[in-house]
Amino acid sequence: MVHNAIPCAVVENARVNLRTRQPDPKNLTTNIDPPHFTPSRKADTSLPTSTDPAYNWIWISKWTVLRVEDLADLDGWRFAQRWDTPQSEWVSNPAALSPISRAGLVSRRIWVRVMKKCPVGQNPVDDQESSENDAVDLPQIAENVAGGNVMVVIPVRRKQTRANSVGGRLVGLVAGTSKGK
Repeated sequence: MVHNAIPCAVVENARVNLRTRQPDPKNLTTNIDPPHFTPSRKADTSLPTSTDPAYNWIWISKWTVLRVEDLADLDGWRFAQRWDTPQSEWVSNPAALSPISRAGLVSRRIWVRVMKKCPVGQNPVDDQESSENDAVDLPQIAENVAGGNVMVVIPVRRKQTRANSVGGRLVGLVAGTSKGK
């Protein structure tokens, strides 16, 4: 049986505190900055309704920070001078940038949670072993989060596993790039 798993992404936005040089969502300005979480808060992200009565969607992971090596700091944050800075120009170290306004630098990080379809009546596999603070390295998801203001749903293929296997792991991504190539 091949499982169809789909990661959902939520973008966390913050302004960099000029004194501490750390991201601080309390510094976001209403009507200028995006909300703290886009498109919605993690707590407001729910499973879709299944169109097939034989299957339900279940979460197979906790919310996890997406960290792409060398593109984000250890906590998954990326930094820029403005929100409309092209994705390729965001950096992992805020010290590499000079604020261009009194509002300071902006930052964002991506949170990912994976869901899959599960046959109704089957005991779901408890695959929530990672901590909410653990980071994952999924560059394909990062490439597909263009502006950071959308929920990304990217099909993910799992290796064939028994439906009741404990500890099954997400092993591969199948996703195109958003670069129009």
